[in-house]
Amino acid sequence: MVVGVANRSGRSTWLASRGPSVLKLNNTAGNPALGLRNGGGSAPLLVDSSIVVTGLNADQLDGQDSTAFLGAAAKATDADLLDGQDSTAFLGAAAKATDADLLDGLHANGLVRVAHTETANVDEAAVFGSNEDGDILTTTITAPTAGLLFIVASTDSYVSGSGASGDLFICLLRVNDSEVTGSERAVQLSYIDATHTYNNEEDCSTNGVEEVAAGTHHIDLQITARDTTTPQVNFDDASLQVLFVPFGADGT
Repeated sequence: MVVGVANRSGRSTWLASRGPSVLKLNNTAGNPALGLRNGGGSAPLLVDSSIVVTGLNADQLDGQDSTAFLGAAAKATDADLLDGQDSTAFLGAAAKATDADLLDGLHANGLVRVAHTETANVDEAAVFGSNEDGDILTTTITAPTAGLLFIVASTDSYVSGSGASGDLFICLLRVNDSEVTGSERAVQLSYIDATHTYNNEEDCSTNGVEEVAAGTHHIDLQITARDTTTPQVNFDDASLQVLFVPFGADGT
């Protein structure tokens, strides 16, 4: 290899040394001490170590200039955005969604209500006293808007004891002290003698539908038309269920 002239070779030139450096280049004029050029398509420099070279300064990272990266103390232009949305597009920690009062898009007024009561034993003396009618069960339900009450009720009735003469009575439904149309059911229980029993037990079941306005409503399962002279009928296993269904937006 001759210094100061162009050297050309079709083979690699190897330099070997046991000293600190195999080759030292010094340009006293302040120009680059080493220039590497190739025909393109491959790196101009090949190394066999991943050790950091002290003092070697690279101007680009993955082909990008430093201006393509955010500085340590800088702020990204979209730092106030989340998925491209400004903070005003999200609900605050103490804020309330505009539809928080809705369930599946429905206001509370659009939801049904249910009321239920039951008893295993009816205290006839407390319910009727000396009257021919009395309320076996009573419940209340609050309608948030106008709608319909669907009511189902029943009670077991029976006569017992030798010589019981039986009775004819009626069970019915009342809403706010007014009878529900079509809810009357008549039951005839017959007498019992020493050798025969004639229909001494029967279930009195009734149901009805009542249109109501918004508000709290009282529903009763009532027994009426009892024989008050010699009452023979007993009641137990009574139940009363009420379902409120609101009208739709068009009032139907």
